[in-house]
Formats: sequence, C-alpha cells, structure tokens
Amino acid sequence: MEDMNMNQISDEEFMKQMEEGAFAEETEEVVSQEEPEKTSPVYPEQPEQDSVNTANDEDSKVAVKEEPKEDGEETAESEESTEDGNSEDTKTKDSDSEDDVLNSYLNQVSKVKANRQEIEFTNSEKLAQFDSMYQKAADYTKKTQKLSQFGKRISAMEELGMTDDQFNTMLDVLKGDEDAITSVLKGAGIDALELDTEKELDYTPHNYGKSELELTIEDAYSEIDSDDEGVVTRDVIANQFDERSRSQIVNGMTLPNGVKLSTKEIMIGIHEDVKNGEYQKVSPMMTKLKLQGDGSKSDIEYYIEAGAQYNRQKVYMAQQASKQADEAKQRAQAEAKLIADTKAKQAQRELASQDAEKRQSAAITQGTAGTSGSPDQLDTDKMSDEEFLKWMDLQMQG
Repeated sequence: MEDMNMNQISDEEFMKQMEEGAFAEETEEVVSQEEPEKTSPVYPEQPEQDSVNTANDEDSKVAVKEEPKEDGEETAESEESTEDGNSEDTKTKDSDSEDDVLNSYLNQVSKVKANRQEIEFTNSEKLAQFDSMYQKAADYTKKTQKLSQFGKRISAMEELGMTDDQFNTMLDVLKGDEDAITSVLKGAGIDALELDTEKELDYTPHNYGKSELELTIEDAYSEIDSDDEGVVTRDVIANQFDERSRSQIVNGMTLPNGVKLSTKEIMIGIHEDVKNGEYQKVSPMMTKLKLQGDGSKSDIEYYIEAGAQYNRQKVYMAQQASKQADEAKQRAQAEAKLIADTKAKQAQRELASQDAEKRQSAAITQGTAGTSGSPDQLDTDKMSDEEFLKWMDLQMQG
C-alpha cells in the first residue's frame, strides 16, 4: 500500500478499495498518530483550564462585587457633585438675590434740598461722594467755628461798608505808619497841629457790629430762608406770636420736662413744624388753650402745651387704629371659623341623611318596618346642634 501511487488509481478503483478496507490500517495509523497531537494539549490540561476558569470566575465575581462599589462610589460622588452643584446653585441664587437687593438700593433716588432747589441723587452717587463730602463738611464746620469768633467784627465792617483798602490802612495806622496816619487825618479833615498829644485821654472805643445773640438769630434765619416755607416761619415768629414769646425765643427757654432750648433750636423747631404741616394742626389748639387760659402764659408756651396734647392724640389714635385692626382680624378669624364649622355640620347632616336613606332602603328590602324613632321619620334639619350630635352618636352605635 505504501508503494501504491494514489494518483494512478481511478476513482472507481479507489472507491472499491475503500469498501474492501484497503486503507483501514493506514487510516487507523493516521488517527492514532494525529489524535494524541490533537487531544494531548487539551484533555490533560482540562483541570488546569477549569481551575483557571474558576479563578477567572472568582475574579469576575470579585469584579462584579466590586463594580457596584465603584458604581456606588461614582453615584455617591455624582450625588455629592449634584449636591455641591445644588448648593452652588443655591449660593448663586442667594448671591444673585443679594445683588438684586443691593442694586435696587443703590439705584434708589432721593432728593436733597439746597438753596431752595431740590437735587436728585442716587444712593450710589451719595456713597461715591461720601468721603469727599464728609471731608468738606468737616472742613466747613472747622472753618465756621473759627470764623464765628470774628462774626462781630465782620458784621461791623459790613455795617460801615469798609473796603479792603480801608481795612488795610487801619492796620497800618495801628502799626504806626506815618503815611497811613496822615492819610487818615486828611480823609477825616483833621489838622495834626490842632491835636494835643500830651493831654490825658478819656477814650472808649465804640461798640460796632452785631451782638452774639443777633448773629445767632441771623444764622437761624439764614437756614430757615433756604426753604420756601421760611417766609411762613418768619411771619409766625414776627407777627403771630406775642412779644413775650419773641423775648423767650431770643433768650432761650426751658421746657416743662427740664430740657433747655437755645434760640436757634426754638426757631428751627418752629420751622420744622411749619414744613411738615404740624403747625397748622397745633395752632388752632394753641388758640383754644389761650382763650380758655388766664393769660399767664405766652403764645409759645401755649403752643408747646398744645403740641404735647397733639402728640398724645396721635399716640392714642395710633393705638386705636392698631386695636381696631386687631379686632377686625379677630372678627375675620371668628367668621371664617363659623363658616368652616357650619360647612362641617352641613356635611355631617348630608352624610347622616344619606345613611338614613340607605338604612331605610335596607329595611324595606328586608321587609322590616321602621320604628317610631327611625331616621326616615326624623327631620334632621329641625334638630338643634346638640340633638343632632346626640342622634348621630346613636346612629353610629346602631
């Protein structure tokens, strides 16, 4: 068989020999030789593969068990990130809300009255100018306090109409400047030879300029006149109040509670009442007190007394308004409760009526007659609340 050339056999002969088993031994040899090569790497190592697979399965199980942890961690992290995101969103919303409130405040406009003109400023503009305006105000106050001690001299120069040259000439005279002295003598028409410089002098300087009190009143009026209502305030002080009142205003006064008021404080106080409209309300009360009084008080004293009454009335009216508001709230709450209770009772009666109808239908179906106290013979609408509730209890028990 080994020497047979397979290529030289025809197909028919080859098939015939195959049927006779000519190639059986050769086939067995081939199988016996090829099988170990094919099976030896697989079957002997099968347990090892199983162990490997088992190990892999265990690893896979571990991996599967660990995966939820990873997923959980990721979920937790995502939740944390979500929570952080929400908190950040909340913080952002809160920040936006605060910014809106701040911007609304900064854009609010208010009016400042100066030199009888109303000038509008936003809060933002006020804040921007605060430092410089505060510094200017502080400097102005300092300068004003410094100038106040020269107020009398300044008013004297204003009264005399003294020019800068005249002022400087007088300073030169005080320093002994002969030309300045000669200029003054000539200007006054005085002959220097007629002056007796050796005689004993009895000279007292004249008191020029306004007094401190006059300057205080003038300062108060300058502040009052900056408002349109200043004319009314001037008329009240100068014409509507009596002379005793003006004297008290000029000299200052002490209130019944012991508080001392200066001239300027009294004048500005009256002016504030005129501006806010309270003077028009208190003045009639002052006149009534004056007519009922014995004349022992001045107009401004009656005005202060009337002002105290007016303030007490305002407090009383505010208390009454608050009390009425509370009472109205209580009435509204009581009415709401009554309506709710009435609706609840009506609902209970409707339920009881429905229950009675069901019972009646059940009794008719069962062929039983109702008793004299059965629901179909009762008019629940005519019952009092106590009778109705008692009847309801009996029905529930039955």
